[in-house]
Amino acid sequence: MSKSKPKSCRRYGTKSQGKLIPKKKPAKEKWDYNKSVKDMRVFVRGWKKMTAEFLWKLFTIREFLKKYEKLGKTPSWADFCKEAGLSMKVVNGWLRACDPSELLKAGKHKSGKI
Repeated sequence: MSKSKPKSCRRYGTKSQGKLIPKKKPAKEKWDYNKSVKDMRVFVRGWKKMTAEFLWKLFTIREFLKKYEKLGKTPSWADFCKEAGLSMKVVNGWLRACDPSELLKAGKHKSGKI
């Protein structure tokens, strides 16, 4: 069964990606600073929560795998990062920049267990 694209869209990207974008530009709206700030606050609040949860998960996985590696077992932290599509160097930098105990103090996590 073939998927047909809407007539109002054109294709962009590679053939395999097959992404569609609208041909028509969105109607011009009057931009409102206060509305934009209000909308962004909601977005930022969600982003901060998601970031804290993401970092906490990475921290707990890394700590578990460190213990696991000491026993001579695999997979390693490097294996995990590679298979998850993450740069271990970048993730380690993120984890150095944050203090997981601060995430716990802020009440972002239900458990302090590693």
